[in-house]
Amino acid sequence: MSEEESYMPYGERPEWQDVVPMPQQDAQNGLVPIAYSVEYSDAMDYFRAIAAEQEYSERVLALTEDIIRKNPAHYTVWQYRMNTLLALQTDLKKELQLMNEFAEENLKSYQVWHHRLTLISHMQPGLEDLQREIDFIHNSLMADTKNYHTWAYLNWLYSHFSNLPGTQGGNRFSEDEWARELEWCNHMLDSTYKFQRPSGTDKEDSGRQETHDPSDRVDQESMETLGRGDGRNNSAWSWRWHLVIARKGVKPNPAAEIEYALSQIRTIPHNASAWNYLRGIHKRFAIPLTESLPAILPFTTIPDSSTSELSSDAPNASTVTNTGTPLPVPFAIEWLADCEAEQAGDASSSASYERAAGLYHELGERWDVMRKTYWRHRQADVLRQASVDRENGQRDEIAAVTV
Repeated sequence: MSEEESYMPYGERPEWQDVVPMPQQDAQNGLVPIAYSVEYSDAMDYFRAIAAEQEYSERVLALTEDIIRKNPAHYTVWQYRMNTLLALQTDLKKELQLMNEFAEENLKSYQVWHHRLTLISHMQPGLEDLQREIDFIHNSLMADTKNYHTWAYLNWLYSHFSNLPGTQGGNRFSEDEWARELEWCNHMLDSTYKFQRPSGTDKEDSGRQETHDPSDRVDQESMETLGRGDGRNNSAWSWRWHLVIARKGVKPNPAAEIEYALSQIRTIPHNASAWNYLRGIHKRFAIPLTESLPAILPFTTIPDSSTSELSSDAPNASTVTNTGTPLPVPFAIEWLADCEAEQAGDASSSASYERAAGLYHELGERWDVMRKTYWRHRQADVLRQASVDRENGQRDEIAAVTV
């Protein structure tokens, strides 16, 4: 029997006999009226009626659940449901269990995750509760590893419960907890890593046991693969930045992060995420780009070509890249060009400016043609800076002679 055939209108339900439904007031000759289903329109008519009376009851919970199952993005209904839960002093853990089902079915719904956030905020959970919630988030990301809403919720959970005042329980997370989260994040960025659990294990019960070292002696046929790491996952890179650089109380280790990013680049040389992370570390800690240049030069190798003095001593790229990796890597050429420009600015070297301009030209014409206009802009910009430096140098010389 279909849902339509089994559906009982609210007006025929005994518990709703005392409510007069409130139809939606649409324009009489609306240009593009929304084709609501009969069931949805019926439920919303009764929702408007109870909302007008500010009713908070068990039947309201049933009504709002019915509506959000039909339309998980209806934020007004979500908010009214939350207000009803609080007014009735309902066991929020039961609501959280219901939200497990909703999240699995509606991973992309911001409202589902926000409702979950609001629930956790009112529950004042202990560390064990938070660990279960973190496990749920981790498992949810297996189904959609780049879901922004899920990553944002994970960030909020750690940030919120690590910065509470003492009157609200204080920091819930020890450095050991942060270290475990970083280990999980590392797995998310490891393209060779498999997230696994024993076949038949309940998702809610798998918890942190979902990950297994591939070297463990387990019967692989009895393991269910939930997902794999992905070194190109921007969300995971952003989360790593928070864990090791941005979070309150962390002691950053720039050298270790530079080496981590370089190791990822060696694994996937054309990985924009790793290159951006490497640049971010250099910029955040004011580290000259040239400090990482020796490790990057192999990726600038151009067969039978020597474009830059800085790259003349580059080792054979085959010693550091995966077999079959197309060379040169445009990100590496850009890094080399920026190093030339950086050195030119420090020493007012017109030759370095010219080499940088030449590399930007090569990027636009040969190695990254899709962004030709951008590279022309970079080339013109560095030549403009060279002209300014020359003019400033000439003025300085004239001033020195005059004195």
